[in-house]
Amino acid sequence: MLVLDTDHLVEFDRGSATGAALRRRLEEAGDEVVTTIISAEEQFRGWLAQIHRQHDPYEQIVAYHRLQRRIDFFAAWYILPWNTAAADILQDLRRRRVRIGTMDLKIAIDFQEMFREASMPLCPLARASHSSGPSAP
Repeated sequence: MLVLDTDHLVEFDRGSATGAALRRRLEEAGDEVVTTIISAEEQFRGWLAQIHRQHDPYEQIVAYHRLQRRIDFFAAWYILPWNTAAADILQDLRRRRVRIGTMDLKIAIDFQEMFREASMPLCPLARASHSSGPSAP
């Protein structure tokens, strides 16, 4: 199983040369591909912030379109959830003063917790590669 973080997802969806190379490598590997709710949060926060910065409702149209694309994009993925066990691990790492960004820690913890549960259904890459509309910047 491969877990893609936010940077991977952006390139994967963008259709850039890097994203195309990533898509090929993932297809060749044949592994299940998932992401985390943390990556979804990061992307949604970015688009919501862009919408909030635009005061003219006509200037918000493009940002709302791109937010809708992200919602559609994530609908095709299995998203690893955040749970109590993951929050407990994060708190423990904070107490130990681990010097890694909070969002990166959450992604790593989410992945670790998924292996503990090991009973979740996974989506194949073919489903994850669903994309519609124009590419997001």
